[in-house]
Amino acid sequence: MISDREPIALELRQVSYQMRQQAILRDVDLSIPAGSQTAIVGCMGVGKSTLLRLLNRLIEPTNGKIYYQGQDLAKIAVSDLRGQIMLLPQQTSLLGMSGRDAIAYPLRLRDFSKEAIAQRLEKWTDLLQIESKLLQSHEVQLSTGQKQWLAIARALVTEPAVLLLDEPTTHLDLGRAELLLDILSHLRAEPHDRVNFPIQPNQPSQPDNSMLELANTANHAIDSGEQLRSPKPTTVIMVTQQIDLISNWGDFVVQIEAGRSPNLQRREQVNWPDLQNSLRFNQNTQFETVQPEQIKPIDAIDPGQNSPPAAELDQDWD
Repeated sequence: MISDREPIALELRQVSYQMRQQAILRDVDLSIPAGSQTAIVGCMGVGKSTLLRLLNRLIEPTNGKIYYQGQDLAKIAVSDLRGQIMLLPQQTSLLGMSGRDAIAYPLRLRDFSKEAIAQRLEKWTDLLQIESKLLQSHEVQLSTGQKQWLAIARALVTEPAVLLLDEPTTHLDLGRAELLLDILSHLRAEPHDRVNFPIQPNQPSQPDNSMLELANTANHAIDSGEQLRSPKPTTVIMVTQQIDLISNWGDFVVQIEAGRSPNLQRREQVNWPDLQNSLRFNQNTQFETVQPEQIKPIDAIDPGQNSPPAAELDQDWD
């Protein structure tokens, strides 16, 4: 399991989430080591995507606490938090932009200079092997797989301290899926700055340099006077059902099962055939219905809690 000496990026303590009297997550205790690569697996409907949305405050837990670098997530300003914790959801949109503008968009929001934006774009479009034709194409001209690839670039270009990925390889061909996992693996060597967030006053392995060069770019403050500290590698948390892809990727595996707190295992200790069988034969898991009084209410739920309908699967890469 996790050594006491390993720094923790994200910690959940007795976290529950209820929606429409259904206990989607209940009493979850989980610690994610800083700089680690963690795959989250489980049957459909057990709360994998919900867990990611809780980690960057798209939704708030009904009960329990979440901590980022030892600080209560609820006491960190959302704008500051999302500058450090980037979520790439299952359903992606390029906001009606061209590929290039969509990738650059989050950097413009953070007031990056034109030179800094150009450097980031060149770096990540090279790493992801994005051709100029794709960058010049408008969203309506792109297949689902192409939009997914550009959305991945848009997330990576921000170089967050924590990267949350929800089924990022679903619409990708095998070659691009393997390239993505390879790039994510190399993020262990990509330093980022630790940030001490201001508390809101009214709230109680070496990289293979011959293949990839992930040179660190200039640091920048997010916008609210945080103190930048020692560099840390990117923490990657990825929800996936593609067991064949992740059996040789990452450090940890978390299996979420209905009604049970997820269990963090080191990848080399996972019984992969058993895990595959468990996912294959337990797809009919039902949510546990609870009475409203069993879970403490929260003051407000972010409107983003209601997920959009699932997008249709598009296997094309034209």
